[in-house]
Amino acid sequence: MFLMNKFKYILGMKSLTFFFFSMYMYMNKIIFIYSWQFMTFNSKKITYSLFIDWMTLIFMKTVLLISSMIMIYSYSYMKHENMKNMFIYIMILFILSMIMMIISPNLMSIILGWDGLGLTSFCLILFYNTHNSLNSSLLTILSNRLGDIFILMTIALLMSIGSWNQFLYSNKFIMSMFLILTAMTKSAQFPFSSWLPAAMAAPTPVSSLVHSSTLVTAGIYLMIRYNSIFKLNMIKMILMYSAIITLFMSSMMANMENDLKKIIALSTLSQLSIMMISLTSNMKMLAFFHLITHAMFKSLLFMCSGSMIHNFSSCQNIRNLGNLIKMTPFTSSCFLIANISLCGFMFTSGFFSKDLIIEMISISKINFIPMIMMIFSIGLTMSYSTRLINLTLLNKSNLKNYLTKNFFCMKMNFSLICLTILSSILGYNLFNMFFITQSLPIIPIKFKMILIMNMIFGWLMGNFLYNNFYKNKKMYMFIMYFFMLNKIVNKINILMSNFIKNSFNNEKKIYELLTYKELFVSIKNSYKFKNKINWYKLYILMTLISMMILYLMNY
Repeated sequence: MFLMNKFKYILGMKSLTFFFFSMYMYMNKIIFIYSWQFMTFNSKKITYSLFIDWMTLIFMKTVLLISSMIMIYSYSYMKHENMKNMFIYIMILFILSMIMMIISPNLMSIILGWDGLGLTSFCLILFYNTHNSLNSSLLTILSNRLGDIFILMTIALLMSIGSWNQFLYSNKFIMSMFLILTAMTKSAQFPFSSWLPAAMAAPTPVSSLVHSSTLVTAGIYLMIRYNSIFKLNMIKMILMYSAIITLFMSSMMANMENDLKKIIALSTLSQLSIMMISLTSNMKMLAFFHLITHAMFKSLLFMCSGSMIHNFSSCQNIRNLGNLIKMTPFTSSCFLIANISLCGFMFTSGFFSKDLIIEMISISKINFIPMIMMIFSIGLTMSYSTRLINLTLLNKSNLKNYLTKNFFCMKMNFSLICLTILSSILGYNLFNMFFITQSLPIIPIKFKMILIMNMIFGWLMGNFLYNNFYKNKKMYMFIMYFFMLNKIVNKINILMSNFIKNSFNNEKKIYELLTYKELFVSIKNSYKFKNKINWYKLYILMTLISMMILYLMNY
């Protein structure tokens, strides 16, 4: 616990420092670019660069602030875990990987943080070491490895012209296609969206940090930095339709899901899709604005759900939860504020970011059918939020009284208080900082009424699903197709994994067949076998010395 006490205050102070520096750099339009030559190899200059501007510092501030709140929250939540120090070490490595990805301006340095995010998230999901967490972690890392392959292929294309500058490559469509596929795998867009609900097998603090504000937003941040690829209309159209399908699927599935953490994960999917749609509409500032505000209230939602699960003896089924407004009024109040901010209720953080995106998209040049799907799906956000509030806070509990407890901890509540305040006022403050000086178009009253009617429709539908979910099951058979789609994707991943494993087994058998005689001789003569190992060590040592000499010769 000493590590947790040490790092939670350091991260909090760093986040405040980055916030003040970001405001100073934004007001004075300051950008820092640090670049140094790492080595020269075959006339290719290998350079490493760092890029720091106000957007970088604000995103780093958000990551560090949420990390410090989660460290404070984990002090009590993970108190009885045997490997809590290992948990803190992996969390710190994850935060460092995220910072490395944020400050990197080119793909060769981004890949370091990108791979670090995938590996550390795999370890964090696998923390409980159960059958469910093992399957979820394998699905997560296999899906993210696809993104790593695409980003490595992009680097290979750039290296073929002798530079890492993407603007020098003539065929920009192929490179842009690889980049959006990379972002889609990390941000869980269709057809790579099955890993995010499965990753809820991780501890709740991991879900609050990794799967709400950092890992899944890495793809959004990559698209914000490489926003120039949206000059190609085909790339823009592919990403827009993928995001709309993801938004529709995740909103539908959240209304049918009964697992508390999976409902919040599916709402994360829908909000990521809204950010992607805003990026395809050339609104990267609004996407970044919603990314920051969404990170606050979604982390708060996960933390509140962790407290609820703690109070109900690790029960995550919302049909068994209920009456929490009387049992835990403070946690329920924070949960309610986070939910209404998610819905875009007036004067919350979600209202200033999410509703602004919807208004700007409604007057943009988007096709009619995608527009209708998007507005309907956003209305479903209000629907599953209403259903969630009814079942968890207002409904009568189906568990016995001896299975429930009122778990109170001041450190956990301190994190909830801080994030609740930020979920309420951050959107207004950021809006005044970044958009008050810009000329925003005047939205006609009919588009304003569409948003209000959409929220009323979602509220009515949420109450209908709450009252009639068990009575009319036939109407949900079409929606169950989306569950089947996720099952199919999971089955494909398992078949691919078995194919790779069998391929390695066949190669191993061929190798053993070819080297059978040599192994037989080495068993008879162990000294000869040991001598070979010593030669291998010598070869490795000579290779390392040669690389050091080449490195020193460049200076």
